[in-house]
Amino acid sequence: MRILYLSYEIKSREIHFLREIAYKTIKTKAADIVYIGNKYIIFKLATLGLLIPGVIFIKSAQKYLNKKLKRMKENGFKIVLQDAESVCDLYKETMDYDMFMKHPDSLKFIETIYTARTDENNCLKKYDKICRAKKIGFLRFSYLLNKNYFRKIYGDEINKIQQEYGKHILILTSSTVYKFPHSGNKSFKGSQGMNEERFKLTMDWANYSHKNLFSICEFIRVFSEKSKGIKIIFRPHPSESKEFYCTLFNGIDNVIVENNFSIHASLAAANSIILPPISTTSFEAAIMEKEIFYLMPKSRDELDLFIRNHITTKLGTIYDDPISLHKAITTKKIKKDINKLLKNKKLIATNFINLTEDTLLNFCDDIKNIFLKESYYFKKSVNKKLKFQDLIIKATSYLFSIYTNLFFNKKKFSYLNYKLKGFKYENDTYMYHDKAIKRTECGIFEKFT
Repeated sequence: MRILYLSYEIKSREIHFLREIAYKTIKTKAADIVYIGNKYIIFKLATLGLLIPGVIFIKSAQKYLNKKLKRMKENGFKIVLQDAESVCDLYKETMDYDMFMKHPDSLKFIETIYTARTDENNCLKKYDKICRAKKIGFLRFSYLLNKNYFRKIYGDEINKIQQEYGKHILILTSSTVYKFPHSGNKSFKGSQGMNEERFKLTMDWANYSHKNLFSICEFIRVFSEKSKGIKIIFRPHPSESKEFYCTLFNGIDNVIVENNFSIHASLAAANSIILPPISTTSFEAAIMEKEIFYLMPKSRDELDLFIRNHITTKLGTIYDDPISLHKAITTKKIKKDINKLLKNKKLIATNFINLTEDTLLNFCDDIKNIFLKESYYFKKSVNKKLKFQDLIIKATSYLFSIYTNLFFNKKKFSYLNYKLKGFKYENDTYMYHDKAIKRTECGIFEKFT
């Protein structure tokens, strides 16, 4: 029985590309069963030996995960990896490729690393004795190439956003708040497995992202005074506190802080998009052929200049001050050849990350080959094992849902009435490759056969 486990950390950002992988691996007969699930649940069940051995796809292998990775390998799992930040990691010409998300100490537990770029692939060749690198392109953005599929998934959600907010500007941030307490904290560096250069870059980038946030705040002030009829939707980074920004923008009527919708639906529904520099969202917006703006004040600082020349800023237009950006967004002058420009930006993005229609198929072929190397077939009691596994997954997911609602979201309700206040089930469906898929708010695991 060939089982593929696909793990996610942020469901709203990752779930649909994982569904596309599930569909393709089943269609190409690369796997018999595919489970899509929360990373923490998959890791816990796999390390405890409660999952049938198979292949596990993960998005990072930092040094602090080594004990879990080692245990999963000992339990018979093959772990494959694609660095989720590899398309826009901070690195300079004098540096080796950034290995923070795939630490050298972790590579001995990894079967294959799927690389997106040539420089990443070349860097990993020095580790090929312990881990195999295979360049296939960046998987996470693959399903965005299919416009019909995209419309089927997000059509209703896009319409809902546009009806609720009308013409609006979308502003996204890039993990500024959570980095602030770590400035100068050497224990943070050690626990994360960072080298000195990576730690310095992280702190420098945190400082720059705060500077960028101050500029965005000034833009919001200017925009609120001059364009009161247009709403600003401010969407914090998943690692940031929504409450922080609600407090920051309290009293500004046309600013709405929210992260209730899928990130790609939010991008598609917006009339204008302001993104932080060096963000993977720049690639997503470019592939979706959306016009991108950056607000980046001029500076003589070496890192600031490096950021201004990063590949992500080539996918949009940089403005130095809030007044200029406001004028660019609100001017009603029709831009010539805008569609041609956006198609060119999309081409830059897809070429840089080597994303093609064959990216997913190459992944499926490699998964098929991994399964061929070892026997993952159970001669006896396979149905009983699967039924037991399904039961364990459902029970664990259910408990995890209660836990995250109770503690992470700080819901105030008693054990007896959690069903009324804690859970929010949605019974609607949408068509996924002509197959009806039920969407649930707390659907931690999904199974494809």
